Amino acid sequence: MERTGPIPKVAIYRGVGIHDFQPAERIEAVVKPAIDAVYGISDPTALVAYASQAKNPPEARLFAAARCEAAWQLAAEGRVARPNINIDKLRAIVVGLDSLYWINPNRYTSLLDTFSRDALEREARLAIKIMQGDRQPDLHEQNGSRGGGGSS
Repeated sequence: MERTGPIPKVAIYRGVGIHDFQPAERIEAVVKPAIDAVYGISDPTALVAYASQAKNPPEARLFAAARCEAAWQLAAEGRVARPNINIDKLRAIVVGLDSLYWINPNRYTSLLDTFSRDALEREARLAIKIMQGDRQPDLHEQNGSRGGGGSS
């Protein structure tokens, strides 16, 4: 497994990759409903607000940010007023949410997330290997839940 690559995906739901290293129960009860909620949001300002909340699942936050970026690009290509959002700030908000290097071993967020204390705690801490300054999730979690086996 690459140390700096994206978090492995175990499934695709409505076009959104579902991260590994979480129990199937969480995917069904938390992640998929959150993705459904983002599908219901069309206002770019509301999408930015959603992406900004660390309590929301990383997959749904990334999807909200992607929808904002798409609205921004469509407005630029159509030569109409762009949404009143700071696209650079939005990118900074979600940076690291799909990174093995920056994965938070204790919470469902990244180590770069300013409000990581608001993110939901993992059921068990991810075992992180630290070798020569590099961080990498171990292939096995300490509680035996999902752990690297279902990546695609």
